[in-house]
Amino acid sequence: MRTKETDRDRDARNRLRIFWAKIHRYLGLVPGALFAIIGVTGSLLAFWPELEVWLLPELWEVNPQEKQIEYRPLDEIVGAARSGIPSDGTPYALVFPRMPDTAFVVTYSRPAPNPEQLEWHQVFIDPQTAQVKGQQLRLDLERPWRGTFFDFVLRVHSTLALGARGSTVVGVLALLLLVSLVSGLILWWPTSRQLRRAFTMKRGAGHIRRVYDLHKTFGLYASGLLVVALSSGLYLVFPDYGKSLIGIFSATTPIPEDLASRPLPGEQPIGFDRASAIANTYFADGRFQWIFFPQGERGFYRIVKKAPDERTDILPARALWIDQYSGQILHTYDPKQFTAGDTFERWLFPLHSGEAFGLPGRIGIVILGFVPMALFVTGLMRWQHKRQKRGVSRGIRPTPSRQSIDSHTRT
Repeated sequence: MRTKETDRDRDARNRLRIFWAKIHRYLGLVPGALFAIIGVTGSLLAFWPELEVWLLPELWEVNPQEKQIEYRPLDEIVGAARSGIPSDGTPYALVFPRMPDTAFVVTYSRPAPNPEQLEWHQVFIDPQTAQVKGQQLRLDLERPWRGTFFDFVLRVHSTLALGARGSTVVGVLALLLLVSLVSGLILWWPTSRQLRRAFTMKRGAGHIRRVYDLHKTFGLYASGLLVVALSSGLYLVFPDYGKSLIGIFSATTPIPEDLASRPLPGEQPIGFDRASAIANTYFADGRFQWIFFPQGERGFYRIVKKAPDERTDILPARALWIDQYSGQILHTYDPKQFTAGDTFERWLFPLHSGEAFGLPGRIGIVILGFVPMALFVTGLMRWQHKRQKRGVSRGIRPTPSRQSIDSHTRT
């Protein structure tokens, strides 16, 4: 009686392993192929700002006339940019130089051929002379291939260049890849006798075994980092759901939706220089990142000034909302006042980009981005080996003995 129960348990366990093997295989073949593309584009984006300057030095770089660049007044820089914006363009943001000896940028939108879409352009201004250096089309939401190279890479990474629906597709792919990782770890889980070889590659192994070991090793040692990248990416794709989930453990601070300037009779906007001076009074330290133009007569200046201890240069959080007429501070978003939920939320992007751990973290993201491609290629090779071995093309399917089941589940 005891032997029969043991055999029954063993058969159930083998059927379960075959089930997980099929899940792992099919998720790896289709979603895995798409995620390999997402991973490689993520590697390219890890050093996006530096590579962008390197690719277009004629627009981004300026020749310092002195050792220390003296910026012209911001209102003068904005005025120069406005002179280069066509009549149907709407200024959106003043972008401060992120690296030494680089230009200011003013982004603006203008109508696209499709009236429901916008094109986004950039004007480059030399900070020493307040002269326009040039312009470029940054992004066409309807036709992403028309923009800059790195914006196209970003669209592929975040939406597979499928537009608004593409972000949902990428989010679903991330969920499926999490399932694939879990199924791979279930299939890998070793017995006590297999523990040592489960973490290593077999020396002197043949081609087929080497491919299996590579697939196992890539997946095993990268699984933790991939879970972090996928989870943080899911938040970026579905931020509302992410905030709700974080809110279960700690409240997050919402940005009020009713912020507005109060027009004053005969008063003109205070301008960028005064707005930046107000921001310096409130946030004495840090570095300016963006000043957003007021949109309409009730619009406001939104100033983003990176705090010294923020972990990202690409998407800092510290910001002020300022009435465009009176200079009154309408709202602040300050890391010193963050809840635990706010702090956790603001760590997700630098974890995803690798900035959380500085240069080593960004290099790590470059390497990690190629892991899904390596897993897809080795998994595909392993699947082909199995197909050849089983003679699928002849329609032969062997009886699943214990040995063949173990071999099957290693696919």
